[in-house]
Order: sequence, then C-alpha cells, then structure tokens
Amino acid sequence: MKSIIVKTSIIAMITCVLLVQNATVLTTIPTTNADSLSFSDQVIKMNNVSTISLLDAQFLMQDQGRIIAFTFLIKNTGNKELSLNDYWVRLRATNGKSFTTKISEQDKSLKAISANSSDTITFYSIVDKDTKLNEFVFDIVEWDFSAPNYERKLGSIQFPKGSSVSTPVNKEKLSVFGNSKLNFKIDQVIMTQDQNNAYLQINYQIRNNGLNSADLSKLNLLIQTDSLAVYPLDVSVFASNPLRSGEQKIYTLNVALPKHLIDKSLDFVTAIKEEANGVMLPIASLQIPLTKDNTITPIDKTKHTFINGQKINTFLESAFLSKVQDKTTINIHYAIRNVGLESVDYPNMAFSILTANGVTYPLTIKKTAENSTKLIPQIREVLEVEGILPADIDLNQAQIVVFTGANEKSEGYVLGSYLFRTSQQLGAIGSSYKYNNYNIKLESIQRVASTDKDTLIADLVITNKGSESSTVPMLGGYFMINGVKLNVEAKKITLNNNVTIAPGQSINLLVYSNIPYSTSITNISFILTNQTSSDANSHKHLFQFTSNTINEIASIQENETYSTKIVGQRSDVNIKRSRLINFEDSQIFYVELDLTNKEARASKIAELGGYLSNDLGEIIPVSFSQTNNQIRANGRVLISGWAKVPQSFKDSKMEFVMGQKVGTTGSENDEESSATGIIIKPVKYKLNFDSTAINTSFSNIAIGGYELSLSKIHASLHVTGMFTVSGVKLQTNYSLKRDKSYDLIAGDHKVLVEFVDQNTGKPTYSKQFGIGATQAQETILKPTEDGTLEIIFEDEHIQNKIQKYDDYVINIYTVIQDAKILLASKQLKWFQTTQ
Repeated sequence: MKSIIVKTSIIAMITCVLLVQNATVLTTIPTTNADSLSFSDQVIKMNNVSTISLLDAQFLMQDQGRIIAFTFLIKNTGNKELSLNDYWVRLRATNGKSFTTKISEQDKSLKAISANSSDTITFYSIVDKDTKLNEFVFDIVEWDFSAPNYERKLGSIQFPKGSSVSTPVNKEKLSVFGNSKLNFKIDQVIMTQDQNNAYLQINYQIRNNGLNSADLSKLNLLIQTDSLAVYPLDVSVFASNPLRSGEQKIYTLNVALPKHLIDKSLDFVTAIKEEANGVMLPIASLQIPLTKDNTITPIDKTKHTFINGQKINTFLESAFLSKVQDKTTINIHYAIRNVGLESVDYPNMAFSILTANGVTYPLTIKKTAENSTKLIPQIREVLEVEGILPADIDLNQAQIVVFTGANEKSEGYVLGSYLFRTSQQLGAIGSSYKYNNYNIKLESIQRVASTDKDTLIADLVITNKGSESSTVPMLGGYFMINGVKLNVEAKKITLNNNVTIAPGQSINLLVYSNIPYSTSITNISFILTNQTSSDANSHKHLFQFTSNTINEIASIQENETYSTKIVGQRSDVNIKRSRLINFEDSQIFYVELDLTNKEARASKIAELGGYLSNDLGEIIPVSFSQTNNQIRANGRVLISGWAKVPQSFKDSKMEFVMGQKVGTTGSENDEESSATGIIIKPVKYKLNFDSTAINTSFSNIAIGGYELSLSKIHASLHVTGMFTVSGVKLQTNYSLKRDKSYDLIAGDHKVLVEFVDQNTGKPTYSKQFGIGATQAQETILKPTEDGTLEIIFEDEHIQNKIQKYDDYVINIYTVIQDAKILLASKQLKWFQTTQ
C-alpha cells in the first residue's frame, strides 16, 4: 500500500514539473522520415490499439508573439477508454530550441478517449520568428516511471521540407471548430485602391459539416503577411444567426491594407480567441489569390461588388453640371441593383470627386422620404448625389470615388472609382429637348405677381413622338436665379387629365415656385428633371433652359377673348365693362366678365385671379366673385371683379393682369381663399374705362347683370300711433330684371337707396338691399316685373331737422367693398308721386 501511495505522489509531482518546464528527452526513438511523408501520414502508436497524428498546424502573429496552434487526432480502437493523463506533446526545433506547450481552453476538459472512438485536441506554443515550419518537431511522450526522467518518447512528427500550413488558392480547408467541422474557402477577391490604401473585398465561403449549429460570432479573421504583419477584419457579419448543420453561406469581408502589399503573398487567417488569456488560436490559413486592380470603372460600364455574399451591380450615370459665377454644381445618379437571391442591408456610402491632379471634393447624398433600408433582389435603387465645385474645375479624367463600409469597427473601403461623362445640355427658352420618345418644349418662363410674393412659372409642352401611346412622364424641375438654385419647393400642375399620351398628342405641364417680390433677376434657368422613384424628392436631371430675361405677359385688347386651359375647366372670358370710380381719398376698380363654359359637359367653371399693376411695379390684387355650381356646356356666367385703388396709383400706366387661378380652396364668399393660389397663363389689358353717365330717369339702372327701375315714388312722414312722427316713409313701385342670357350671376350684389333732404343741413338716410346671395341681416330685392317697396327711414327727431318740406334727392348706389358707387340720382318733391 505504501509503495502505491509513493508511486502516485511521484507521478503527480513529475506531471506538474513537466507541465511547467521544458524537460529534456533522454530516451531516443527514431523520428518518422519527414522528408518522405506528409505530416498527416506520420502516425504514431500510443499503444497497441491507439494512435496519434498531426491533423493541422497554423501560425498567427499577435501581441504575445508568434503563436503556433496544432491539433492532433487521437484514435482509440480498443474496448477500453484511453486516459490522456499518461501522454503529452512537446515542441522543439531542430536547432535545439524548445517551446512550452499548452492545451487550448476548449480542450482542457478532455481527459480520455472513449472506446472505439476518436477525438481531436488542440495545443499551442509561443515560438520565435525565425524557425521555419520544417524545423519544428512534435515529440509524443508517455510518462513511464521505469524510464530515465520518467518519460518515454513514442515518436516524433516533422513537416517535410517545402511544406506550408496555408491552403492553396481555390482549395477548401477543413477545420475543427468546437463541436463542429467547418469547410473554409475563398470564393472571390476584388481589389480597389486610392492614394493611401489598397482594399480587398473577400467573399468567404463557410460550410458547416458538423452535426451541430456553429456560432460564428466567436471567429476572428485576419490578413497575415510573410513578414508576420497582421491586419484584422471587421467580423460583424458573423453576429447574426448561427450557421446550421449542413448549411453553406458566403460572407463578404473588407479590409484596408498598405499599398506596398499589392502583389505580395498574403494569408487569410481564421482564428478563435481564448477569452481567459486573450490568445487567438488560428484554425485555418488560406492563400489569397493575386488579383488585378479593379478600382476604375470605364464610362457607361457596370461595376460588380458584393454585400453579404450577394452580387450587386452598380452604375454611374452621366453627371449634370451647372456652371454659375464662382462655382459649379454637380448632380449625379448612382444606380444599385441587387442581382443576388437574398435581400441585404442597404450599404452606408460616401461619395467624392477626385480630379486628375489629386484634389478631392466631397459630395452629398440627397436624402429622400423613401430611403431604403434593404436592397431587394432585382429592384433598382437610385441615389441622387450632389455637390459644389469651383467654377474653373477641370473634370477631364476625374473620377467619382465611392467609399462604403465605415462604422465603429472599420474605416471602410473604396468600393470603386468611376470615370464619368459630364452633361451640360443647355438650351434657350423656347427650345426643345428630346427625352426617350418625348419632345419637351419650354414655351416660356413668366413672373406673375401677388400681394406679398411673385411666382415663377415654367410652361412645358410634352409631345409623344413615338408610334404608340405612352404613359405621362414624371417630369418636373426647379429654378435657378442668377446662378443660385431656389431653396423652395417647386410644384407642378398638369393642365390635361390624360393618363396616357397618344402618338402625336401633347400635354401641358406647369412648374412653379414662389419668390420674394423684391427679387432682381438678371439670369433665369429652369432645370428639367425626371422623377426616378415613387419618392417625389428623387429626381434625375435632364436639361437646362436658360435666359437673361423673363417672358413678358402677353397683351391682348379689351375686346379679345381670353381662354382658360385646364381640361375640365376650359372657358372663354370676355370683358363686358370696366370702370374706375374716383372718390376723395381712393378709387374703385370694377370689371364685369362674361364667362362661357367650353367643356362638352356641365362642369365647374374656372376660377379667375388678377391684379392691377403700374410702371412702378406696384400691385393691387383684384377680387372676383366665385361659384361652385356646375354650369352646362356653353352656359354663361357673369363674374364681377373689384379692387380699392389708392389715389397715388398711376392710372395712366395701369394694366389689368388676369388669368386662371389654381391652388385655392374655400367657398365663393371665402375672401381669405381668394388671396391664396397662383395665376397661370395670364394676359394683360390696357383698359379703356367706361364713363357711364349717372342715370336720372330711374329706368333700367344696371347693377351687375340686373336692371332696376323705380316709378311712382312718394315720400311722406312716417307716423305711428295717432300723432307720433318717427321718420320718413318712401314708397315706390319697382321692377328688377335679371339678364336671362346668363345661367348664373356669380356672387352677391348690393344696392343702397339714399334719401337726402335739400333743406339746410341736408338730413340724409339710407338703406341697403341685397340682390342674389346676401348677408342674413339684409333685405333681399327679388326679381319682379311690378313690385312695390316701402322703405322706412327711422328718425324721431326729423321734425327738428326739416323746417320746409320741399325738395329731396334719391340716390341709387351699388356697394363694393364698403365703397358706394353712384349709379342713379333724381330730385323729387315731398308728398308728390312721380310718374
């Protein structure tokens, strides 16, 4: 019993010493002929039923030094368990150096090999930089207390001369990874470069040959040079779902390297980090194939890249330049299409221009409401990129450089550089641009005024020159004033409601933007664009129309017809009469318009807008009566327009500008609504104002489409009770005739009857009546052929104001914006009835 205890103690003591020291092998056993056998064929017997062979060995330089990780395969064909406590592996060099051997953390718990089974065990050592692979010797030893130094060498394994641990190009590497076996292969390598670095994009194929899922997030990937320099890769692609048993995936990795490594031999190393000691144990090393520089893409050529193993096609369309004064603006569209089988995350990209003399200018990606988060297979995505460059920049041989992949763990890499064709397609206002099968002509750019702003309007005519019907193109644009792009949204109106354009047919498109009324324009440009996606903010630049002047608003005569153009609201408009009535401190402009519905069906008529202008640039908005009623085809509507004009406004230079108003909402009496919207397709008139005489007969007094006649007028005192005088009573017969040639007289009209006694002080009384739509408190005069009207002017003090009941005057006014316009006047006698 005592001898057993002593023997056990001695074994334990020797084992501890050997684990921490490099013991010298005293027993000499011949080494397998390494020059004639590969390392995998060098099998050493551990006993009669068990063998050990070197399965793999890999090198990786790191902070601790040059580390070699080596994995052995142990086979036990016996019927009993093979204990590993009696065996160890020593590492030495042929020059006599020896190195400490340690077991990997994952295999420390492996104590025995079950009967009729096999398993792997991984060791590692920190070695010097100079010892070559074929100079390392792996000695397999067994603790034997009958042998000198208590150990017996079972055999040695050595790499043959010329051996390499790196897997050749285009070959797979099978490695043990935890409880799984993984196949590694470099599927494809793409190289790009810039002034500072070379960038490798590596498609890494991994297949799980094990029976369990493999958590690849524990893997580390590194590039290692022949001089043992190491460059880690971002492995965040492994953070997603584990690789299932039997599953194969391609992962796209990127790394930046110094340019001097181009054309040098490089290894792609896969390693597992030991968390306890921070050591990374390499499990695979694959030679990276030499590849030609794939940086520059020729004009109009597609460049291929990869994201998460999915092939991505990229294409740079021509760059649109706008040169103005001291700068050049550039607009580029960059197309991306996922031609793989799976969706991938949208890449984070940055763009710049690199000139031939090495100067870099950053570009900005224009954000849209439709920014994608995924690249879906076969869906074409377009990024709009823009920037500002010097006006005299030379873009000959310049490149658009695309940088991507920058994040917390990586500085990113150059996806590629693209040679590009600059496009400065320019034309004057009135010229045309051919786009696919469409001919696009800019008829004019007009500046239309309003109260506190002006509106620029580009008038485009789009004609289908093809032989088949086509969809309406999603065209738009924006303005540049004096070389500066307007930072306001450009809106558009299609005057036709077509869903397609037939061969030879045209449609009319207006694009407009508001500007401050004080804006001075010496150069005006309209940039024609095409919407490239459902996001209204994503556009492709097509053509630039430029002029030094704005088109003048067309002048027409007062007796000419003006036609509105929006399909569904087409109308003919004629001026029936216009007046400018002077008052002590102001003037009233009044115009009546005859509007005819020119649609083939009943429809809502066009809303009109307009203003008065003079040679000083002053603007007086004109209000118009409105209606929401449907008017029959060729039906007529009488529209009234009015404005209060200061006496200082020069009527000798006055012009009346009128057009169709769009962009408004509200009811016919919504004055606030009438102040919104814009005027399109305007014309201007030099008016000859009517000098209508005051009606003194009281017959056929014209009031906005109505004629009022008064007869048998009688004025007397209004008496209540027996003897109380409370005012004036005016009695009259009247007729109110509506012009029946009009389907509708738009808006409301007001008439005011005024009584003026001619005695000293001239006591005056009045009452207002409504014709058509009126305010609730007003009395309505209804159309009639022979009606009677009694008007009571209340005044209980009237007898104190009138000493002699002799003459009085009746005045008839129409009321516009609280201003009274005298239409008729007649002097009469108290208590006498006129004929």
